[in-house]
Amino acid sequence: MTAQKITEATSADTDATPATIGLMTDDQTATYLGLAPRTLANWRSRKKGPRPAMRIGRAVYYRRADVDAWLDEQATKMAAGWA
Repeated sequence: MTAQKITEATSADTDATPATIGLMTDDQTATYLGLAPRTLANWRSRKKGPRPAMRIGRAVYYRRADVDAWLDEQATKMAAGWA
């Protein structure tokens, strides 16, 4: 989702939250992946793991669809290694 679409979603629905537009916080993403939040932060600093969608102030958000796509990519890489 682009910044423009997020703006449109939030202006059209004043009750819009990051969760309602498909975003997860850093902590939510770490929990979803079964990681410590610090691990996800380390990966982010090394440009590993799922790519964050945006940063608002100090808060980092990930698109759930991007995280799922990254997980699928990791499963494909692992399966290729087992072939």
